[in-house]
Amino acid sequence: MTGVRALRSLAYTPWVWYIALPVGISGCGSNAIDEEEIDNNRYELIGEVKVAFLGDQGIGSSSYDVLYMIRDEGVEALIHLGDFDYQDDPDSWDDMLTAVLGPDFPVFAAIGNHDKNEWPTYQQTLKNRLSLVDEASCEGNLGVKSTCTWRGLFIILSGIGSLGSGHEVYLADQLSSSDATWRICAWHKNMRRMQVGGKEDETGWSIYESCRQGGAIVATGHEHSYSRTHLMDSFQNRTVASTSDPLVLENGKSFAFVAGLGGLSIRDQELDGPWWASIYTSDQDANHGALICTFRAGGVHDQASCYFMDIDGVIPDRFDVVSAVNSYPTICPWAAGHPDRCRDCGPCEVGIGDCDNDSECQSGLVCAYDVGEDYGYEYGIDVCVSPDCQWPVGHSNYCEDCGPCGNGEGDCDGDYECQSGLVCATDVGADYGYGPEVDVCVSPGCQWPVGHSNYCEDCGPCGDGEGDCDGDYECQSGLVCATDVGADHGYAPEVDVCVTPGCRWSRGDLNYCRDCGPCVQGEGNCQNDSECQSGLDCAVDVGADHGYAPDVDVCVTPKCPWPMGHSSYCRDCGPCRDGEGDCDNAGECESGLVCAADVGADYGYASEVDVCATEGCPWPLRRLPGVARRPQPKRKAEAKRAAAKKTEAL
Repeated sequence: MTGVRALRSLAYTPWVWYIALPVGISGCGSNAIDEEEIDNNRYELIGEVKVAFLGDQGIGSSSYDVLYMIRDEGVEALIHLGDFDYQDDPDSWDDMLTAVLGPDFPVFAAIGNHDKNEWPTYQQTLKNRLSLVDEASCEGNLGVKSTCTWRGLFIILSGIGSLGSGHEVYLADQLSSSDATWRICAWHKNMRRMQVGGKEDETGWSIYESCRQGGAIVATGHEHSYSRTHLMDSFQNRTVASTSDPLVLENGKSFAFVAGLGGLSIRDQELDGPWWASIYTSDQDANHGALICTFRAGGVHDQASCYFMDIDGVIPDRFDVVSAVNSYPTICPWAAGHPDRCRDCGPCEVGIGDCDNDSECQSGLVCAYDVGEDYGYEYGIDVCVSPDCQWPVGHSNYCEDCGPCGNGEGDCDGDYECQSGLVCATDVGADYGYGPEVDVCVSPGCQWPVGHSNYCEDCGPCGDGEGDCDGDYECQSGLVCATDVGADHGYAPEVDVCVTPGCRWSRGDLNYCRDCGPCVQGEGNCQNDSECQSGLDCAVDVGADHGYAPDVDVCVTPKCPWPMGHSSYCRDCGPCRDGEGDCDNAGECESGLVCAADVGADYGYASEVDVCATEGCPWPLRRLPGVARRPQPKRKAEAKRAAAKKTEAL
């Protein structure tokens, strides 16, 4: 019974982010496993999936030609590496994608430096598009610091070098917790030696190395050319692990590529190195195109086949990849419900069929005959179930045969089929994720779940954070009914919630500084300077630099919207003192200091941050990160006076 309940609970669990995607159980009419289905404990998805990588797209004839080319190649999803249209025109960019690929074609995109001005709109456009893709689920700040899973691919989209901070730690954490065989790290900018054009160091090496340690492919854009490394033991030191084909991915070995020929322009080659396996620039008469990879090539879960194709059909690079990352040796060719599923791929767990006998079910389960319709199959399918309960929660016989039912469980026929202290509420199933005619065991006097329109009226008064309330009189003493704040409390946006009077918002919420302010340094969301404490300004759309969503406005020191360590801090808020960063050159440091490269980790910043320091000694000495080493002016003056007194005494 526990297993049946857990299965149903999983199916109705909302996702953290904007797409709710329960994994369905496929029918039994096909001999091959549905490509959407995966048992994360034992099986990999099987069946090919073809993906295109491109960046630096623009909106022009070449941009359209690249999209037509990938459509004609049978590509099923696009991983965009940033710099979408260069016109700050999200609608026109999306119209171009829709015209060629359709409105529901999956596009997983990382922000580029030319996308920042209209990023909130671009981001919403991407969310809207992915919301139409049943097989996609994403978490986090999409395109800036997020992960997406789609048909067995694990995709990390980072804004490193363009927007936000803490990318390296986030990426390493996500890779360490993933059990995916195919992992892709996608961002826009590069390190100088990881491209062959004129770009400088803009991301730091840590993020490259974190991907390599996690066995993830590194996909970037920014430079308008195509280049691919050999399999690497170290990106930072440019150490080649192997020059052979296929490239064998494993923890600690991977490769990187730049695919920046999406349609805008084509640049020449300025750099070279023995770590490059393929280079395609204007020096090689390059044309616009994309890298196309078929994962699970030939139906083999750990193999991929890739090629770069331009719009003339030229293929300057072709290679194969094998992933030895979390590779599972057992692959099930049969869909759940297939006659041979439990025999060849079993023993089957709760709710899975078709079984022929108890031995084809997991320990403690039995094979229930002809119950397939109750589990999403056809009538004649036999399903593995608990020996005491062959029905799923919500079935008409569940509480009778598997009960007594607990709170929120059904279908009950009377109070006697509910646990002690509960009653059987009639026709409330829709409020609990069942059919509307299902009767559910609930607490007496309250048949509604928290958040229901009648909850505070019938089950109240509501406590702090509970809803839906219709007025303060439906809240507990001392609380007020806040209108349309449900989204901040885990309900639908229109739900009214009982909250503490005065400040009903969380930091970063739209009305936080207005109702809970004035805001101090680094707090948001503010609408104007008057919502900030005296002496602070309301900086527009800098939220990502302060831990909020990108479109959040934040109270900051006048003329300096950036926190220390931000890529623009020394430029806009400097010159920087000893231990402050991020600097781009000595001109952004105080007189007498130099800009020490990639020493941020020693000062409490990200490792790629460049810090103003004493020439010849970039390391802090017995001090907290970022704290100036030299005396402040007042202390200097005191030291001089003390020295003068000592001289007079002599």
